[in-house]
Amino acid sequence: MRASAHTTVLFLATILLFAGCSRERSRVLDEPRAPIEETRNYQETLDRIRSRRTPIQIQESLEQAIRKFQSDFSRLPTNLLELVDRRYLPELKPAPPGFAYSYNPTFGNVSLVPITEDGRYRAPSDSTNQASLNMSSPTLPPPPGSIH
Repeated sequence: MRASAHTTVLFLATILLFAGCSRERSRVLDEPRAPIEETRNYQETLDRIRSRRTPIQIQESLEQAIRKFQSDFSRLPTNLLELVDRRYLPELKPAPPGFAYSYNPTFGNVSLVPITEDGRYRAPSDSTNQASLNMSSPTLPPPPGSIH
């Protein structure tokens, strides 16, 4: 009885082995492999994504570079190209179509303003923190050594 049980198990194992290795399954291994894709250039992908940034994202990256510049030099950059010269930005890319850069070196405000059809642009009122100052009668201290 024991010999017949071993024979039965061996017979079933052989059937399962041949059933699992049909020609249909092994055909995938016999076919030639497709050529491997070229190595992807991830820098080009990043550049393409960065070029599709919205005006708000561009403005935020410029403001961040200006803040870092100001914390390092205790002053604001005189223009946006100084950020590139001092390597706070890799490059100053052209503004998106229909927009222009507006930078105020006194307050460090930067914005992307829309260009009108006639080629003019006007900074929106919320893009600046300038307050009008009355400079008509400034109060100055008396010169040193003067008698009151």
